[in-house]
Amino acid sequence: MSLTEHAIGLNIARLIADGGTLQIGIGEEGDAAVHAMILRHRCNPAFVEAVTRLTGDAPPLPGEERAPFAAGLYGVSEMLVDGFLELIDAGILKRASTARWCMAGSSSAPDPSIAACARRRRTNSPASR
Repeated sequence: MSLTEHAIGLNIARLIADGGTLQIGIGEEGDAAVHAMILRHRCNPAFVEAVTRLTGDAPPLPGEERAPFAAGLYGVSEMLVDGFLELIDAGILKRASTARWCMAGSSSAPDPSIAACARRRRTNSPASR
């Protein structure tokens, strides 16, 4: 991941509202955003320092947040990317929904744990054998 992508991730992470909804896709920008959100949550002083160095004397953006995630985030996606698992493990993607579904081929079944479902699918995938 390049410095440019890390800078993009820091800018994304400071615009994610605590209690909001997140959708990420595959790619280095998404990976950088995940990394920066985990930094914001787990090592907040380092996150604040990195953002300050990146932005200099510029005033905060409207809606900018630099504090750790207290309420957490919802996650929505057409596919469950590894970044979602990292955010679940970090305690960021934790907001409950009334309907959680794990897609399996052409059928779907309710599952009480998105992370458990995703790990099961990753463990059972042909690539992991």
